[in-house]
Amino acid sequence: MTPGPDPRAVPEGGRSPGRGRATPPPAPPAPGPNDPYPESGVVPFRGISYLLAPVALLYPRWGDIFAVARELYGRVLSRAHSVCAPTAGPYARPGGPPGPPSPGLPGLTALTESLVQDADPGLYWHLRTVGASPARVAAPWLFSGFAGYLEPQQLLLLWDRVVGYGSLVPAAVLAAGIVVFRRALLLACQSAEEVGVALEDVRGVQAVPVMQVLMAAGE
Repeated sequence: MTPGPDPRAVPEGGRSPGRGRATPPPAPPAPGPNDPYPESGVVPFRGISYLLAPVALLYPRWGDIFAVARELYGRVLSRAHSVCAPTAGPYARPGGPPGPPSPGLPGLTALTESLVQDADPGLYWHLRTVGASPARVAAPWLFSGFAGYLEPQQLLLLWDRVVGYGSLVPAAVLAAGIVVFRRALLLACQSAEEVGVALEDVRGVQAVPVMQVLMAAGE
């Protein structure tokens, strides 16, 4: 009688039931010129062009725009898209003094809340009561570094301080200052939707004076 197949044998290209390892899947095809996704596999988030547009006002050549925008995003602006704990600033060097703190988005929103609470406790608790905490209000501003919210000149003045400090902390200071400066309007709001409308347009904000007055009030 002819013997049957060995039940312990592993079929070619497969795996035995309960033993062995599965054959790895084939590698995905290389991206082509018509592929809708970038080669990195990461789709850029909506609004990333707003981070490039301000740099285009300073440099006429595309190569310079890309190089500066890449450095700016890698060193500072990318922290607003991170949920990591604060780290040393981007200019810290091994063996040298630590750089200024560079918090991620949770740290920036927490700093905004703390600044508003210190500067105006009544406004802080009113916003919390209506369901529009300063952190919730400031998150879109901080995520974009205020790109798309401020006038170009004011945005560049803010980013000048962001680069000098090596952190987005100045943006959190500005966010808190805007909230405090619109105190009368915000105290009249009775819902989170009304607060959103009250803070929807901040194009007329003068970035540096708002930051200076808020910091002077906290001293």
